[in-house]
Amino acid sequence: MKTISQSLLAFTLMLTGTATGAAADFSVYNNGALNPDLEYNHWWNAAWTPDAANPAGDGQVFLFNTADGGAAGSMGFMTKSGKAADVMGPLSTATLHFDWYAEGTATYNIRIALNGDYDYPVTVTAENTGKWNTEEVVIATRFPELAEKMASVGSNDVGFPFSIVADNAAGAKLYVSNVYYSDINESYVPPTPVVIPAPESVPTPTLAAGDVVSLLSGAYTPATAFSIGGWGQSTIYEAMDIAGAPVALLKNFNYLGWELASHIDVSECTHMHVDYWTPDGSAFGFTPISPGAEKVWSAPEVKQNEWNSYDVALTEFPGVNFADIFQIKYDLGGGSNGYLANVYFYKDDNAPVSPDPAAKLTYTVTDGIASAYFNYNIKLANIEESQVSAYRVWLDAPGNLLKGESTTKEGSIEVDVTGGDQTYWFKGQVTYTDNDGNEKTINTDPNDVAVTFHKLSDPSVVLPVLTITAGEPKALSATTGELPFTITTDKPELEGVTYHVFCLTTGDKLVGEMNTTDLTGTLQLSDLNEGTKSELWLKAEGIVGTEKTETVQYPGEAQGWTGLFINTSEFADPDKPVMPEITVAAMDPVKTGENSGTLRYEVVLSNDTFFQSLSIKCVTNAFGGAEDVTLAEITETTELTGTLQLEGLKPNAVNGLWVKATITLTDGQKSEEITFPGAAQGWTGLEIDMTQVAIDMVETDNAPVEYFNLQGVKVETPATGIYIRRQGSKVTKVIIR
Repeated sequence: MKTISQSLLAFTLMLTGTATGAAADFSVYNNGALNPDLEYNHWWNAAWTPDAANPAGDGQVFLFNTADGGAAGSMGFMTKSGKAADVMGPLSTATLHFDWYAEGTATYNIRIALNGDYDYPVTVTAENTGKWNTEEVVIATRFPELAEKMASVGSNDVGFPFSIVADNAAGAKLYVSNVYYSDINESYVPPTPVVIPAPESVPTPTLAAGDVVSLLSGAYTPATAFSIGGWGQSTIYEAMDIAGAPVALLKNFNYLGWELASHIDVSECTHMHVDYWTPDGSAFGFTPISPGAEKVWSAPEVKQNEWNSYDVALTEFPGVNFADIFQIKYDLGGGSNGYLANVYFYKDDNAPVSPDPAAKLTYTVTDGIASAYFNYNIKLANIEESQVSAYRVWLDAPGNLLKGESTTKEGSIEVDVTGGDQTYWFKGQVTYTDNDGNEKTINTDPNDVAVTFHKLSDPSVVLPVLTITAGEPKALSATTGELPFTITTDKPELEGVTYHVFCLTTGDKLVGEMNTTDLTGTLQLSDLNEGTKSELWLKAEGIVGTEKTETVQYPGEAQGWTGLFINTSEFADPDKPVMPEITVAAMDPVKTGENSGTLRYEVVLSNDTFFQSLSIKCVTNAFGGAEDVTLAEITETTELTGTLQLEGLKPNAVNGLWVKATITLTDGQKSEEITFPGAAQGWTGLEIDMTQVAIDMVETDNAPVEYFNLQGVKVETPATGIYIRRQGSKVTKVIIR
């Protein structure tokens, strides 16, 4: 990691738009421009803006944030087809530089190559958010195995000189710029490319454009663009033209995934067409993919040194939802080489009508005191009634015990409910004969339907269907509160119904209960989880009848329950001391021996009224894991500034350190130890390079003193606050009171 003075210099250069690095450096991204040998690529749930405005200065920067509420997302700058060996090889000896600016705390991984073993974590805390920060990663030191691979292998696996991976970073944004590699290996000679025999021409499709949904063809306009998925394949992909027609060259082909830029609907099509030419392959297959469903079709024959034209009926891909195709997979290459051309879907009006691979089973349920009825109807798509030879709908009890069966397209199955509530599983099948005379069987969708039947106490009373919703919790304390609710019913005119409303927490702990004849009310809650988030489940039941009262639970989504959370963390025990905000700064690492050193710390409290004592701890290695090593610890002190004596540092290596403060507060009656939560669980991270720190920290006593604020802006006359103090090459963080 750079010293503060070096980071400040890089920050100043970025604000002025001056490019960092010498002429021999390899620029990845700077001021809105991506290296022409690279292209943007994403894997999951990533949203980005390549030319966003600099949030703290002039110029354009790259903005990354995860989509859909903050679920995990990832994207990267990938080498273009055929460029991996040329680009990545010279970088094996280099140092990666990048600047980042974060809004919102989160943890990001800067990933060099696709393998997660080569991740460099960037943890955004309250201390480093909202300002530009600079990072440096020496590839050969941090990832020696990757450096060796980069120098010898040119594949998609190492074709990402810079990627970003975020996990559940809801509301967080990460800006990056000045991404470049210095100290590149200028003597690197890329491996001599293997010349793959190629066909002289490409087949020309003759289908009408209106019947085609194309992805790769010179005869049709593509329905959407695609990129190469980061699926860990060995395949090297290269886009090229043969006689003016676009083709895809696959080197060392085992399998390959296309990520479609937008989902496509090919449900009106009957076939998928792919042309494949190979000089040495013996097997080939492919599949369209919808979310959660794929089925690789295997070619019955692969002829070498000529085009193989495959027209595969979509019925060969069972389970795939053709209305929602978002990926294409090519498979079974076995390390061979080949060319793809004319990848498209089409509709053949003369093709045999194919059945929907999931016939629809619709149903209704009627309750009764002695018996209930499951009324069903099977709906078919893309299949004629004359093709069907048999229907079957049946009922299973737990243990696969047959309880009822029907063999018609629509009908009812009776259920005995005299013994009380029962849950059964309904399943359906359709047997049909296709146009080739083959008999096939398909299951209904949904395949299994779980339905609970309820015994009624009075057959003359038709119970309503209830829905309960929760209002905004109010009057919260550390463990109690009020929860408004509303019950809706499809039979509000029904008399003699009492509603039993109750609320449970996880673990089925009852925290609220009442009976009411009103459809709105307020539930008094007690015994909530003190000072934390309580997961609650709310339910309403009907109590009917006068001579015999029976509680009836209503089926539906989540079995009639309504889920919500109540957070009582803001309601502190008034007898406890007020928890202040705490900031921990670690600075001035000094090498004192081969594996020892010193580290100054400063602790800032927003409220020191009840401050009694302080403990400081510094660990290294797997932060948060079982292999943490304590380098220094002060168990109790009242000094907010001090020095940690470090032991056990790794000599001649970069040491990742984590420093944390724990304080003890007292209100005069009792004491309580408080460890402060927050970003990275209250830890402050930094690094010590034992080969450089002794040189970097040499103080020039006669140099003038300069002050900067935490955003890197020079301050002529500092007032009260935290500042960066620079004297020569000596940089410290100071508090001016």
